[in-house]
Amino acid sequence: MKSLLNKQNLRNGKYHSAFLHKKFLFLCIVFCSSFFSCSTGSNIGKVFSALKDHDYSFFENPTKKTIKLVSRSGAGGLYFVGIHLKNAKNEEDAHKFFVQGTKGKAPFNLLCEEEAAITGTPEQRLLFIETALKTLSKQKTASKELIVKKEHLEDLQEELLFLLKRFDILKNSVKSIYIDTAFQAEKCEYFSEVLEAFPDLPEQFTDLVQARILLFYKDYRPAWQGFQKLLEDPVSVTEYLTDPVLSDIGRAALYGSQNAIEAAMLLRSISDTVKGASDLPKEQNLEFYTNFYAARLYTKAGSEGLKKALSLFQTAQQYAPTPADSDNTLWYYLDTLKKLSFNDFFTALTKTCGTWNDPNWFADLTDYTIVELVGRKQWQRLKILAEALENTALPDRQARIAYVLARSGMLSPEETTVAYQTAFQKDHYSFYYRILAANVLQIPLTDSLYKVRKQRNTHSFFSAEHSMEILRGYAVYELPDLIYPSIAKVYPNISVAEATELSHIQISQNRWADAIKIMSYALHSEDAVFDDEQLKLIYPRPWLDIVQKYAKQYGIAEYVLYALIRSESLFQPAVISHAGAIGLTQLMKPTAADIARKLKITEYDLTDPDTNIQFGTFFITDLIRRWDGAIMPALFSYNAGYARVRNWKKLQKDTPDDLFLETLAYGETRGYGRKILAAAVMYGYLYYNKTPAEIIAEIVGAHD
Repeated sequence: MKSLLNKQNLRNGKYHSAFLHKKFLFLCIVFCSSFFSCSTGSNIGKVFSALKDHDYSFFENPTKKTIKLVSRSGAGGLYFVGIHLKNAKNEEDAHKFFVQGTKGKAPFNLLCEEEAAITGTPEQRLLFIETALKTLSKQKTASKELIVKKEHLEDLQEELLFLLKRFDILKNSVKSIYIDTAFQAEKCEYFSEVLEAFPDLPEQFTDLVQARILLFYKDYRPAWQGFQKLLEDPVSVTEYLTDPVLSDIGRAALYGSQNAIEAAMLLRSISDTVKGASDLPKEQNLEFYTNFYAARLYTKAGSEGLKKALSLFQTAQQYAPTPADSDNTLWYYLDTLKKLSFNDFFTALTKTCGTWNDPNWFADLTDYTIVELVGRKQWQRLKILAEALENTALPDRQARIAYVLARSGMLSPEETTVAYQTAFQKDHYSFYYRILAANVLQIPLTDSLYKVRKQRNTHSFFSAEHSMEILRGYAVYELPDLIYPSIAKVYPNISVAEATELSHIQISQNRWADAIKIMSYALHSEDAVFDDEQLKLIYPRPWLDIVQKYAKQYGIAEYVLYALIRSESLFQPAVISHAGAIGLTQLMKPTAADIARKLKITEYDLTDPDTNIQFGTFFITDLIRRWDGAIMPALFSYNAGYARVRNWKKLQKDTPDDLFLETLAYGETRGYGRKILAAAVMYGYLYYNKTPAEIIAEIVGAHD
């Protein structure tokens, strides 16, 4: 009977935390009961009490008795306690628990092996890795996985030998350590001791490393001066011109030179001087880096410099050593071109998009182009862009353009229908365009949900049972924040039912954001079958009484308010953004202070749900009033500021709100508007018996 009641409460959007907490406690008992008797139960209880209170003194300098007690606390106890200690910056004791855990059963022995190699003092880790390598060397057959594991451990071993200053063992690797890899603080700090251990290192090598150290610490001008001195005779350092070194030389010139053109000319002269040298690591890469960074330097030298840069970027792309380097160089070429001429930029973008290795690298330039074209109402050019992007892997942009073209009025009725169908059917993740297109095409909302699915393979080592054992263990051992991040790693093909279970566990601890993320992840999996129960886990209604109170008091639909709170904070009451916005409705302190003054409230706490929801509701409804009842511009203003949106609106006076969104200069604000509408439609559908058409008309405005 209880399960039926719980299901009904879910359908009504109400969650009874007491019931869910009892379910969670039952899970804890089931998880742990098979591992200890009543006589040791009280001692085992100390383990969980200590973890709950974050009192790790119980586990410091662990004795055999402590290790045994933790191992008997439940499956994976040693692993989970080790993670707690690691998070508390006590890696030395964490390592001891992990090492003991390697002697246990799957799956936790494998997790402990992984952690023991990367957690602990350098001495602890090195001893563990050397022992592991000896064991691997005795394997008669080496699978691909074992080879990868061995190479990984060997890399860690070399790193630890360096950290422990075992330079004698690394005699043949010192040069490689300093010119073949990216820098770390330890490499800089230990270099004087490396010089003492190897006094015969060439002067050019030591000078080059010193310049790299200066660059690492962002002393750009001295770093460039050091490189400049070496490049007076580039032949003497030819053998050291590896990719990391060439990249550092370019970066030092870019940020440390006082004369961009002179620095660019010096870079270009390197390849002419050392080209063909027998000890040059890779001539093609030399050409790439010198041309690429010379081009970037020229972009700092006015319009004539920009033109010169274009030529150098094109040359650099011919020598690009990897597809990623090629894309990066082309991106800089296009970005430079748009500073000179939008027309030339548009032509180049549409001509080169078929050569993109990773189209997502160019998503921002594509978005910029769409904003410009919609703002200028250049529909024919937008159609040309759509055709150019047809065979690229940018389905979200294709859907966006298709929807805009359908709304532009330039297409015939038949073409308009096809455009809406494209916006609906494309294999994209934009729920916003799918909803809008489905509304016009009169397609049911349920047919629009989670159209894009990912095929997720099973884990290489863990069975489904083992994977859930790990994820449940995180909950039992007071590590709920690790459940969602671990799903993709240990159980990528988690089922909807299992994800539902884990989401309920998170809700029982008021971790709404993680519950949403877990359920959403599962529903994007191939063959996922779901109903309204799962959708309500993705679009929940926590603090319902508070939302109802202030929605009624200030005159705003509950589904709009829930959409705003969900989009702003994912229901995390204490979250603070990078910009300093606080709480459920993400209010900045000056805004909150102004609201408090208007409400005649002298003392308040923005992390308090009641206060934050009241302030946020007051703020959005005041913005809606200032926009004469228009919700979408008010939402834009909530995100980007009223004055800024007012100025944008002046430039697009007669543009409908859905197309006005496409002209906004800030990608964050465009995305914000899309998220709010999509979420409002879902809340209206799930809880308020509202159709998508009603919500769209209310927020965006009715249109044909």
